[in-house]
Amino acid sequence: MVDYETIAMVVDVYTWIVAALIVAFIGGIGLFYQKKFNVNTHYYLFLIPLLVLLIAIIPTHIFMHDNSLTEASEALGGLLSLILTAKLYFHMTGGE
Repeated sequence: MVDYETIAMVVDVYTWIVAALIVAFIGGIGLFYQKKFNVNTHYYLFLIPLLVLLIAIIPTHIFMHDNSLTEASEALGGLLSLILTAKLYFHMTGGE
C-alpha cells in the first residue's frame, strides 16, 4: 500500500531544499560580484531566507505537520528571496 501523504511530504521537503540551494547559489553570486568588483552587494542577507527555508520548513514538515505554519514559512522564505534577488539584480545591472 502506498502512503501518498508521506510521498507528498517528501517531495515538498525536497522542493524547498532545492529552493534553499538556489538561494545559497544566488548569495554566492553576490559574494563573487562583491569580491570581483569591490561593490557592497549585501550578499550575507541571503542567509535570512536560507535559514527560514531550512529551519522553519523541515522541522515543521517532519515533526509538527502544521500546514498553516508550513505555508507561512514557505511564503516568507520565497518572498524574502525574491526581494533580495531583485535587489541584487538591480544592483549588479544598474537598473532603476
